[in-house]
Amino acid sequence: MRKLLMLCFLLLISSNAFGRGIFPANLSSTRACISGNDSYTVLMIHSNNTDGSQTFTDTASGTTEVGGKTLTANGQVQHDTSFYKFAISGVSFDGTGDYISTPTHSAWEFGTGDFGIGFWLRLTKDSDSILISNHSGVPAVDNWYFQYKKTGNGLAFYNYPGASEKAVAWAPSLDTWYHIEVSRSGTGLYFFVDGVQVGATQNVTGWDLNVTTSLAIGCGANGSTQPLSGHLDEIIIKKGAALHTAAFTPPTLPYCD
Repeated sequence: MRKLLMLCFLLLISSNAFGRGIFPANLSSTRACISGNDSYTVLMIHSNNTDGSQTFTDTASGTTEVGGKTLTANGQVQHDTSFYKFAISGVSFDGTGDYISTPTHSAWEFGTGDFGIGFWLRLTKDSDSILISNHSGVPAVDNWYFQYKKTGNGLAFYNYPGASEKAVAWAPSLDTWYHIEVSRSGTGLYFFVDGVQVGATQNVTGWDLNVTTSLAIGCGANGSTQPLSGHLDEIIIKKGAALHTAAFTPPTLPYCD
């Protein structure tokens, strides 16, 4: 009887440990999640890995631009179990050439269509930072990037084909998690922070993001331009659909795969 009670006690501890994220979430089959990783999703990075790991996985469910793209860690970019929005880890960038790159892929060629980019962001240094970039510089006129700007404006999306930048004011606090989104729907470009639209809807009539190159997360695609000092979590990109065009409640759980 005593052995049976001890076994039940151990099983209870194990169950609670998985539920609290003490053990890696990918070992648990009961991890709570929300919908949103759908047929339009072309990139989905959860983090959820052991501390210091430099292995990154794309779990996008997209059908037109199939997920599972190879992700390469550059510099010291790594999973960090000390800072995350959803257990058990976030992605850490130290501001000295850390970034995640992908192969050249048509998924990043949004053209004149709708798209959405979203993630949780925690800045540790207040400096100009390219968050996600399709800017290879060859030729420069064919690329785009999403940026936090310390000077001038807060969030900006730059379209090189038209040499056009759309920016809105935002003044973040350091060491604080924010949910960030930029979405295009038709001729409108929308910026959101924590589910609230920031600035007016931007007119992007004529924008054609028609480049087919690689993607860089955490700095310019050349690996050195305006590197990010901080953390990202739950990175999602959609092609063919916006994430949001009106106020919303930020995700309280990670996306399902």
